[in-house]
Amino acid sequence: QTIYVDSTVVQPTFKSFRMVGDQADHDIQLYGCVPTKIVLRMQAGKTPMVEFSYSYTSWSFDSSGGGLLTPTVYQQIRPMLGDDSARVFINGTSTGTADATGTIGIGELVLTVDIETAPVPQHSAAQGVGEIIVLRRKPKLTFSDLWNAGNITSSDLKYSNWLENDTTFSLSAQVGDAAGKLFGFLAPALRVVSQPQIADGPGYMIVNVEAEPDAYTGDGASTNAGNKILRLALG
Repeated sequence: QTIYVDSTVVQPTFKSFRMVGDQADHDIQLYGCVPTKIVLRMQAGKTPMVEFSYSYTSWSFDSSGGGLLTPTVYQQIRPMLGDDSARVFINGTSTGTADATGTIGIGELVLTVDIETAPVPQHSAAQGVGEIIVLRRKPKLTFSDLWNAGNITSSDLKYSNWLENDTTFSLSAQVGDAAGKLFGFLAPALRVVSQPQIADGPGYMIVNVEAEPDAYTGDGASTNAGNKILRLALG
């Protein structure tokens, strides 16, 4: 399954959530839920994790529907380890072998999507809100890299040069080598949006980078995931 960001304005589908505890009266139900923030963490040595934040327009309490449920066991994506074919590429593509240049030291790789919403009032709605309209979605990618000779060009950090020259770069991450355990992420055109910050790492110096997706046309056709600014694949 491939998930991608499209330029088409699509309003979210409302969701309902239910939270239950170990007692019959521990049952909270939330209605009209829409996402307000998505955070995807892709850390070396850890399983990629995504966190969703939702707002809701109504709720109710059920005094008899609680009780613990048997959890469902799902197939898990593998941790981002070289033993599980994990790698990160900056301005590069996968050749099926470990990438020997430019990927060591990438840490704190996080995609954040802030979703700006506006409530639409409705007097007859349970809590006075009839629907939620999404005004815009703003993605940002943050990561750290080593402060070393490999990241310095023309007597400056390459990320500073990319900021000053308005240069785009690509970043991709992947893990897994078997069906049901595959994960892939691609941002084909990123722009550095703030001056990179040099900071202390765990025993070495790092550079913190903030970047945002830009328009991309390198795929030619724009059908499906073609030319999309962000792409996430699970399989």
